[in-house]
Amino acid sequence: LEQEQEQEQSQPLTNKTQAQLRIEKSQHATLSRKFIDAMNSYRNAEIEYRERCKARIQRQLEISEDL
Repeated sequence: LEQEQEQEQSQPLTNKTQAQLRIEKSQHATLSRKFIDAMNSYRNAEIEYRERCKARIQRQLEISEDL
């Protein structure tokens, strides 16, 4: 993608290539945003799982101390 951008920049840009470049930049931005959203969702799921594990271990510890 970078090589294509360099080639496009070295050639005189026509309206079509300028439009294509804008489309590609927009697609890249959208994909980047979706990736960040997915990673944030994954991180939140991981945190929730960790908290549930902590709570379960705490309950097990309390039960075992009562015995």
